Amino acid sequence: MRQLVQLLLLSSKSLTATLDAAYSTGRVSWSFRSPLIAPSAGYRAVMAVESAAIPRSWYVINSYNNTFTFTSAPGSGPITITPGNYNATQLSLALQTAVRALAGGLSGFTCTYDSVTNKLQMTLAVAFTISDVNTATARWLGFARGVTSLAASFSPGPVLYVLSPPQVLDLSYTKTLRIVSNIHSMTVAQQGNEQQDSVRGTIAVLNVSVAPQGIILYRPQVPDEHILARNTVEGLTFTLADDDGNVINMNGGDYELLVQVRFEVGETDAAPSALTLAAGSFVN
Repeated sequence: MRQLVQLLLLSSKSLTATLDAAYSTGRVSWSFRSPLIAPSAGYRAVMAVESAAIPRSWYVINSYNNTFTFTSAPGSGPITITPGNYNATQLSLALQTAVRALAGGLSGFTCTYDSVTNKLQMTLAVAFTISDVNTATARWLGFARGVTSLAASFSPGPVLYVLSPPQVLDLSYTKTLRIVSNIHSMTVAQQGNEQQDSVRGTIAVLNVSVAPQGIILYRPQVPDEHILARNTVEGLTFTLADDDGNVINMNGGDYELLVQVRFEVGETDAAPSALTLAAGSFVN
């Protein structure tokens, strides 16, 4: 097969890189001095991430998972946990402090972490409810997936009301990191198959198995190849997204990607819906 291969080393520190002010290096655009163009008609562009080195620089608690609502007779209101990295004990104390700061007699509210069960437990002398919990917040609170509200149960004794979420506390925030491209594409393996990643535009999925501030290394033996919906590439924008498709705020953590763009004889196969999504529909 006739083909022309171009390897691109893309660094978020490059002079040709433009950062998204809202997400730091979570969304970066690179402009090319000369566009990559198919040598002639009948060629298609195929792109793959050959390797990546990305720091786990995002916070465990961040703007996607730091809010919920607390309701009780003595006091009610929105709860916001300050973004940052926490261990389980620190996070339980932060939750306790935030609830006690609400107007009303909530000084008796407690939130503790049980290292044996790996769960949180909250107590108060009167009935209370935690609500408006999204999927990301549910992970560390210990709510079951899809549950957005839980009420404390009556428990005879000096405490009276106890809320023990059923799931273990999960401080991973996201299990995977997705590299999402701004160019509509479909994997070579998906030709004629409408199945695609849950986050549209994903061109690589990296497992997150390092501690905060560690480096996530990605070098697959066989990279996923993606047929682009056009055969001219003037520049690239890559977004780093979490399990739910949210753009990750990288807090300035710089990274490098080695990306292959290959022009080969073949059709762009632009008919499938995966290639005709409206701009901006890739990530939340």
